[in-house]
Amino acid sequence: MAARKEEVAPVRSFAGIFRFGREQSKISIDKNTLIIISVGFSIAILALHLIFKYLI
Repeated sequence: MAARKEEVAPVRSFAGIFRFGREQSKISIDKNTLIIISVGFSIAILALHLIFKYLI
């Protein structure tokens, strides 16, 4: 039961944070999502670059 609770807790906290952020202000959530997207894109580009570098 402990393992199951640990798996569910982060999802609940994430949903709560997202809901709180959306209620607080749309500007802040947009800024956060933009940061997350930009970081994700940079990581993805870096990963693709490394993959192609080692394959070719």
